[in-house]
Order: sequence, then structure tokens, then C-alpha cells
Amino acid sequence: MGLTYALAAVGYFMLLERFLQVSYPTRPLAVLVGITGLPVLFDLVGYATPLLVDITYESIGVAVFAVGVCFVFLERFRAIGLAGSDDDPVIIVDEHDLLREYNAAAADLFPSLTETGTVGQPLWSIVPSVAEVLETEPAVLELDRDGSRRYYQLSESPFAAGQTPIGRLILFTDITDRERDRRELERQNERLDQFASVVSHDLRNPLQILHGALDGARATGDPEHFERGEQAIERMELLIDDLLSLARQGQPIDETELVSLTVLVEECWSVVETTDAELVVDDDSRIAADPARLRQLLENLFRNAVEHGVSDEPSVANAPEDAVEHGSTSPASQARRDAVEHGGPNVTVRVGPLPDGRGFYVEDDGPGIPPEARSDVFASGYSTNDGGTGFGLAIVREIAEAHGWEIAATESDTGGARFEITGVTTHTKNAGEAV
Repeated sequence: MGLTYALAAVGYFMLLERFLQVSYPTRPLAVLVGITGLPVLFDLVGYATPLLVDITYESIGVAVFAVGVCFVFLERFRAIGLAGSDDDPVIIVDEHDLLREYNAAAADLFPSLTETGTVGQPLWSIVPSVAEVLETEPAVLELDRDGSRRYYQLSESPFAAGQTPIGRLILFTDITDRERDRRELERQNERLDQFASVVSHDLRNPLQILHGALDGARATGDPEHFERGEQAIERMELLIDDLLSLARQGQPIDETELVSLTVLVEECWSVVETTDAELVVDDDSRIAADPARLRQLLENLFRNAVEHGVSDEPSVANAPEDAVEHGSTSPASQARRDAVEHGGPNVTVRVGPLPDGRGFYVEDDGPGIPPEARSDVFASGYSTNDGGTGFGLAIVREIAEAHGWEIAATESDTGGARFEITGVTTHTKNAGEAV
């Protein structure tokens, strides 16, 4: 009898562990355990008195437990067993998509599951993102966890008690590494397409100009043809430099470090031709980033703000790399520098962290970006500046995506251009804390 109860206790303990693993109330199990243990009283009475035969009555308790499981808790035990048998997150819903069970891994992934009264509620009302992804193909869910983007493959499988359907089991498989590799391959293919487009189209025009200038120089010896040829060569050098920068800045980033946004912004501002433009930093925060690439991102955004702030056209063009950096003396580049050096509007560029530590923004009080153009400004080759390569903001986008960030163009409070970079791991700098 002692061995029987010892084995039963082990079985009950295993059931209790499974109940706790899926965060399910243990009261139903306690009731069944109590009923199963009730025959112990009969055993004691039979052993100590002649009122009952001195035998083991536990078979009655086992029978009661079996009947209770079959008729009352069979579906519940099966659901708990399925939910708790996997280390991956698992959610179980019934035939009407009402939440039945979930395991501890799912609760860690979706804290809303643990709120009171969620069991029996529609799945879409508790975790709407999961319900939406289940309607798509492939069913891949993106989540931000511990400051990084994770990807989960959702798979569904029906389950039943005997021949009776009970519901569906939703399994979440972490495919972050595979999904990152796939997306990086897609980005590389996009860059290859961009490079092919530049080589076949953008470089062809200055090459044709150069050939024409050489033919004219051979025929007439007029210095004007040499000047046209030099301008075509400078144009090709500018395109090649920006194309190489686009390729380098889009490479994945393996290591980051905490950098002060204020310090880096001021360093970038000091190397950009701004003249009468003004810089305002709203607040400081530390950002986990590759300092060299973040510096390139900020410099390109500053050039975009200053160049379009001194232009009569709206700020819808991609800011090309600074002409001085490439050694360019083309008329278009010189005109932009002259506009800055000889006055131009006093553009104010403002930088600061976004609310709730979601990232940071760079905005200006210039002419702004029309709503219909905001989805195009990051496209390679999109430019409204004469002589612009159209790669400035494309490089900004590549740098952001290499960090795992997202960038969007919108409007500032003053009607100027505003760029919001989100998905950034930020740390607010405490007073008196060293950078």
C-alpha cells in the first residue's frame, strides 16, 4: 500500500508540474487528488477496526480518478499536455478561436495572455498580431524582444480527444537567423539591381557626353570640349563614389557600441558646410550603433536639410555626397556651395530622441517634403537637384536597415522635412554620467 501511494504521489506531482508550466489553476487537479486519496480513510478504518475488511481500497479512488479524467477533464488534460510538451511558445484555441491554453514560453512572449479572464476570449482580442499573421502566407511574426527584432514562424495543427475535435494548436518557431539571412539576401539582390541600373543608365549618359567631347576636341581643338569632358568625368566619379558608399553602408553590422547622440551630432555638424544654418539638439541619449555609419547617416541628413533649405525647390531630393568630399567642381555642386556661402535662408536643423526611447529624429524648418513624394525620397537615383546622384538618402536608408532600424520621412511642426529613425536601442543619459 505504501508503494502504491508513493507511485501515485509521483504521478500527481508530474501533473502538478504540467499545470504550473502552462499557468493553469491547480484547483481541478486538487479536487481529483482529494477524491482519489479519500479511500485512505477506509484503509485506516479497516486496519484499526473490525468495521471494514483489512484490504486496500485505493482501487476505488483510482476508478474515481479515471472516471473524472474521462468525463470531466479529458479535454483539459489533453490541452495542457500538448501546451506543456514543447519548449517553444504554444497557444491552443478551440474551434471558435477562443483561447484555451498556453504554456510559459507563450506567456513570456505575450504577457497579455496572463491577464485575468483571457481564457475563453477570442484570440484576436488578446494577441491581435498573431490573429492577423495567421491569415497571411507565409505566417511570419515580427516582434521586438530585449532590444532586438525576432522572427517567428507560426504553424497550426488540429488536435482532438479521440474522434472529437477540440481545437487548434499554434506553435511559434524562432526563425530569426534564417529570416535575417533571407532578408539580407533580398537587400543584396536589390543593391545588385541598383548597381546594374546605374551602370546601364546613369553612367551611360556622361560616357556619351565624354565621347562627344573627345570627338569635338579632335575635330576642332576647342577648349570648351575639354571642359565638357572634364565635367562628364567628374559626374562619373561622383556616381561611382556614391555607388561604392551605398554598397559599403548596406553591409550587415555585427558589433555596436553606445555613442552619445549629442556628441556625434555636433561632430557631424562641424564637417558639413552649413554657414548660417543653425543646429539645435533637444536632449541627449546614448544609442547602440556603429559610430562610423551613424556619422555618415547624420551627415547625409544634414546636407539634405542645408542644400534644400537654400534651394527654391522642395526638399524631395536625395542629398548627394558633398561635392568637396569627392573633389567635384561641377557647376551644380558649385552653385549649391555658393548659395550656402553667400547667405541663403537660415535653416534650423533640430535633432533629438523620440518619445518612449523608440529612436531619434532629424528635422528642419525648410520647405518640407510633399506627402506624395515621401515614399520615393529613399529610392536610389531619385533626385531633383541638377547634378545630384540621388544616392544620399538611399545611403541613409541602407545604414538604418543595416542596424535593424526603420526610417520614415514626415513633416516637422514648422512644415519642414522630418526623418524619424525607429527601432533604435537607446539609453537615457543620467545627470553627471560620463559618455
